Amino acid sequence: MPLVLGMLWVRAARRVAPRVDRRHALQAHARGTRPPGATLPRARADGGLASRRAPGALLSRGTCRTRTDARRCPPSRWTRSNTLVALWVGGVLLSVPWWQLNIEPSVPRGLYHLHAVRPPLTTGMLVVLPVPARVQRWHTAWAPLLKPIAAVAGEQVCVEDGGLRIGGESYGKVYTEAGGERLPHLTGCLTVGEGEVFVASKNDRSLDSRYFGPVKIADLTARAVPVLGWR
Repeated sequence: MPLVLGMLWVRAARRVAPRVDRRHALQAHARGTRPPGATLPRARADGGLASRRAPGALLSRGTCRTRTDARRCPPSRWTRSNTLVALWVGGVLLSVPWWQLNIEPSVPRGLYHLHAVRPPLTTGMLVVLPVPARVQRWHTAWAPLLKPIAAVAGEQVCVEDGGLRIGGESYGKVYTEAGGERLPHLTGCLTVGEGEVFVASKNDRSLDSRYFGPVKIADLTARAVPVLGWR
């Protein structure tokens, strides 16, 4: 799954540090400290350099080859280039058209696999739709909405006493303003028309059809199936 692969890639990238080839380390040692007639330091079984160090002294990055050495290695650095590469890879993985990551509370947070919209559409089915123009002031247009279908053609929905009810069930409050501005919303009752669906979540903070009305099936871009979720 793209999200899991991206997370594993970032985790691995943060732990990887540049290693110095043993041959180069030997050459550098010979140039800098080997007195005339002295032999090069013997190679340890783990591929590092055997040399005298003060107890607890940090090792060079090129000699950090065993679990014991790792305790005395200098910490690896997470550079700006690492961050840029990680963001680029993550963006590519998450921007593929058949996946969507949801972080909004109106439906369970997690990763969703997207499929083509095919009839019949039933209540409870999760669908993806563009943000209607009338509510783009409260939600960015480039992030599509992921909502459950609450009513299909022929079913009635009502806004009564400040709340949304569908088929005798409460879907929470209907707000009349947000951010100090008047929020468009439904009033009274309506019957969902042919070729339309009414999307709504029982989370009353959801930006859904209670504010922008029924949605044409032709405007739905995908059907979503949960793959990986979290709270």
